[in-house]
This record gives sequence, C-alpha cells and structure tokens, in this order.
Amino acid sequence: MAPRPTGEVIERDRGRGRVFALRFRAYGRRHFVTLGGADEGWTRQRAEAELRHVLADVERGLWAPGVGRAAEAPTTPTFHEFASSWLDARRGELREATIADYTWQLCNHLLPFFHAHRLPQIAVAEVDRYREFKVRERVLSAESINKTITRLGQILAVARSATSSLATRFA
Repeated sequence: MAPRPTGEVIERDRGRGRVFALRFRAYGRRHFVTLGGADEGWTRQRAEAELRHVLADVERGLWAPGVGRAAEAPTTPTFHEFASSWLDARRGELREATIADYTWQLCNHLLPFFHAHRLPQIAVAEVDRYREFKVRERVLSAESINKTITRLGQILAVARSATSSLATRFA
C-alpha cells in the first residue's frame, strides 16, 4: 500500500503581492503547483482547502500533474462500462455456459451495486459493503457471494493493469 500523500501550502511575498502554492508528494515524486496570488482571490484558507482536495485526489489515484495547476484527471470508466467491455472481450475465449454464468453474476448482482462506481472508487471497504449487503439480502449462498467477489476481483485486476499504463504516463 502506498504511503498516505502529504503536502504543505507555500506562501511567498512577490512584487505583485502574496502568492500561494502547494508542495506535495504524489506517485513517488515531489510536485509543486502554483495556485495564484491574493489578487486572484487566493487566501491561506482557500489554499489549504485546495491542498486537502488535491491530496484526496492523489490518494484515490485521480490527480494528474498539469501545467501550473492541478489538471483534471483523465476520466475513468464506470464499473458498468468496463465490466461490459471486459465480458464482450471474453466471448470468443470462454464456453457459452461460462459466459452465461458471468452475465448472471454481473447483471443480477455486481452491476446493481457497482454500476455507477468509477473504477478507482472500488476499494476494499466498498467490496466489504457489497458483501455485507449480499449477506443481509439472503438471496445468495456464501459460496455464490464469494464467486461474485472473485469475478469482481478478476475484472478489477484487468482494469488495474489497463489503467496502470495510463497512470505511468502522468507520473
């Protein structure tokens, strides 16, 4: 597990007045992002809030370095979008019965819970919430719940390897 990102607000007095910036670690590197001056509405409080937002984005893997300011992170697909394309890509390599089982797991169990989640949002805590929900629902056996979690893990492993090449481009 990567260490929790840390950073600080930097204040400097320049010829045009006070300027605010952020210095923090992300993806194993140190970053410096200039926010702007007091004449642009930047205050210590606003800069500290921006630092909290940036560090939260770094922790979720959503922050990407830009030119001068925090850039919009590349949009990641929803679980529904990625899982659907993942299943379509497997159609030629798996038996019909396996595709039917995977489709059932996705359509009836995983997608109703995770459909709108962006891939980086699906962490251990969210998978635990899914498992607890399924146990309370009492529709599936423990073995079937575990099979859906295995399928989720299989899909997320492919997503992680697909997006890791994207993340390294921004590091």
